[in-house]
Amino acid sequence: MCIRDRCTPAYEPTFANVFAKTLAPSCAKTGVSCHAEGAQAGLSFLEENRAYEALSTHRSVVANGASCSPMVTRLEATDGKVRMPPGRSLPEGEVCAVRRWIEAGAKR
Repeated sequence: MCIRDRCTPAYEPTFANVFAKTLAPSCAKTGVSCHAEGAQAGLSFLEENRAYEALSTHRSVVANGASCSPMVTRLEATDGKVRMPPGRSLPEGEVCAVRRWIEAGAKR
């Protein structure tokens, strides 16, 4: 088990929580975020059902494989050109919740 697997999630790792507590406020804030109106890379996080479908369709999430999921790779990146969200990192507990949700099968 790697150290990241021992993290403490900031909230219960369900998609509803990942959407409401991380994606919507950090990635889809209208006017300032990449996945709002412009839907960068075809990923819109303005609405929960569309967000889930977009993550699945674009293969941003690999169920049961957080380390293989492009979403997690970008959330954990240290290179500012690759890291999401740009210019800052999410709190460790939020990234942990995203990882745990994916590792549990990334279910809706």
